[in-house]
Amino acid sequence: KRPDLPRVVPTLLAAHEIPPELRERRGEWVRAIVEEIVPAAAGKAKYCDVFCDEGVFTVEEARTILTAARSAGMGIRIHADELEHSGGALLAAELSAASADHLLRIGDAEVRALARSGTTAVLLPGTAWWMRSRPAPARALIEAGVPVAIASDFNPGTCYTESLASVAAHACLDSGLSVEETLTAMTLNAAASLGLAAETGTLEIGKAGDFLLLDAADDRHLIYHWGVNLVLGVGLRGVWHPNEKEI
Repeated sequence: KRPDLPRVVPTLLAAHEIPPELRERRGEWVRAIVEEIVPAAAGKAKYCDVFCDEGVFTVEEARTILTAARSAGMGIRIHADELEHSGGALLAAELSAASADHLLRIGDAEVRALARSGTTAVLLPGTAWWMRSRPAPARALIEAGVPVAIASDFNPGTCYTESLASVAAHACLDSGLSVEETLTAMTLNAAASLGLAAETGTLEIGKAGDFLLLDAADDRHLIYHWGVNLVLGVGLRGVWHPNEKEI
């Protein structure tokens, strides 16, 4: 745990897509994941994730993969209901997954199920904005008691930005979160979804001392003064790293 490096939580995502050469023999890829890739990743990846949605992995395929991963000692996560109302969120609740991501197409039944299971809803408002999709029902999830996290979903297909601050603006303006809810979603709830809430996510005695120092009048400027880098420096495990370009 070097104090100059951010944490990395290894996650196996072999089940993000079906390889083109196996599209007509998708069962072979599911078996390869279960019988070869999951055992090889056991002890290395903390979590296994599956993209359970229309045109990708079915609910039954996702259940097979995630059950094997759990038996191998991994936690489980699910990309759910991003493209269609596909059953992924209900599967996440059924399996008490650590997180269900995207959730653009869920309804009341999924919200209630996630609330019962304690699964963290990881919302990706930058992706919804880029895809011109309706946002996930953040307000309904919060009011139902579902822990909500916000992430960048940095990827070359639907959200090619490393800027979580830019995504935070969409969390407020598109998804209807308050600034305080957005900050909690990006810190404590995000840490909790990764099993790290006892170590980081808030500034408390006994925790790691991870923080950002922003050049801002108050926390609302993270949203109000958007599209620029407000970070003066980063604290990682109590070690200060100034942003040399800004100071």
